Amino acid sequence: MALRILLGERLGERPEDVPVTHAACGGPHGRPVVPADPVHFSLSHAGDFFVIALSDHAVVGVDVERVPARPLTGALHPEEEDELALLNPADRPAAFARAWTRKEAVLKALGAGLQTDPPSYAATRADPLPLHEGLEQDPDR
Repeated sequence: MALRILLGERLGERPEDVPVTHAACGGPHGRPVVPADPVHFSLSHAGDFFVIALSDHAVVGVDVERVPARPLTGALHPEEEDELALLNPADRPAAFARAWTRKEAVLKALGAGLQTDPPSYAATRADPLPLHEGLEQDPDR
């Protein structure tokens, strides 16, 4: 609902009147869009945390994730796996979460999302981004 509120304010419409569809096929897949409007947006949530990005000028992609108890095998590109392998094992879950979050945000911005095979795309970064307090660990992963 927060997304529709922000889009409604941007478009001068009631939130429930904002039409949202998907760019790729009009169904539940692909990047969500407001038809015939140049506003670009991205939304992600994990537990009690969420992030929304809006832009009038560029396609945007965001992601927020909880840190898994251990990195997911086979989810990253070989370059990203190599970066992870250089770290102390105790630091790998947080580094994996940063890599995965970065990858998903980039794939969303590209309009591909997880329809792209995640290990086929590298979104590497030499210096890690800080974690937001409260997203430390997801015991279910």
